[in-house]
Amino acid sequence: AVTVEASFKYSTSSLQQAIVTNIVKDNLKSSDTSILELIVSRDEVTAKAKATGSSNVSVSANGRDLGLTTVTTGSTPVGVEDIKLEVVTGIAFSSDLTDPSGGSDNKQTAKASVQRELGYEGDKATVLASAVFKDGAQLSIYKADGLSLTSSKPSILEVDASKNETVIVRGSGKGPFLTANWTDQCDKTEIVTGSFFVDITLRQPDKATVSLKSDTLVVKDDPATKLSYVDKTSITVKLVYQGGTREIDFTRDSRTVVTLSRTDLITVSGGDVVANANGTTGTATITVSFSHESVTAATTVTVIKSTGLLTQLKTFTGGNVG
Repeated sequence: AVTVEASFKYSTSSLQQAIVTNIVKDNLKSSDTSILELIVSRDEVTAKAKATGSSNVSVSANGRDLGLTTVTTGSTPVGVEDIKLEVVTGIAFSSDLTDPSGGSDNKQTAKASVQRELGYEGDKATVLASAVFKDGAQLSIYKADGLSLTSSKPSILEVDASKNETVIVRGSGKGPFLTANWTDQCDKTEIVTGSFFVDITLRQPDKATVSLKSDTLVVKDDPATKLSYVDKTSITVKLVYQGGTREIDFTRDSRTVVTLSRTDLITVSGGDVVANANGTTGTATITVSFSHESVTAATTVTVIKSTGLLTQLKTFTGGNVG
């Protein structure tokens, strides 16, 4: 892989460095493409040796060279000895504003930190894979290059079927569950394989919540449903973590257990609470528990029915009709 690093400074500040490969990648060139070819992709720039010899790799702008390095190629291939994996959940940015007044010498340092914590069920993370060569060089590899990921414990860490380079947390556990395999795209032979040690401890929920869109229903097919009353409402079940800073919907999770105090009044199916059609009225308690957690929650729903049509007759006095 080709990395371009720029050195700069503002005013009297010390020299700063930054990786600018993606910014200048279209301005990179090899002085002898018969020896060294530069391959520019969306994510990186790679150098491919075509023959033995030396070639200058330079970056230019407005006809002026900004940087140059010499690359020497040899005839002895360098083998791959390992795959390095890194699981990343996100990137957090912060800044240090040294002059809040905003003068001409205003300085602000942006800091980026990689987040790797997997603490909640359903958390997703991107797996960054690099092939490690025997000379110490590393090359980022992706699904398009022949990378595949598998998990020996999908109940703890699952590989996202829709995106090979993404994993999903399913439970707590630790061990070398995640395996990466790099296969040659031409002859389909294995180049290298490696494992990643996973150590996941899921946070425990503080509590559970259960809520209804409407806590009053009319019996099924009651005439009042033609007005503003309903015989069915939605139910939402959540587990709450970290003092309410994180909530996970468990409404349709197979481990959510729903218990009804009165099955003659209502039924619960999927995400709906439906009033029965037997005409019975009253109040039922809905309790939710979980096969994998100890917290519970409850709410009530009342079922009513219409008793007739009320007609009001208004009379007018003091005037003539006609």
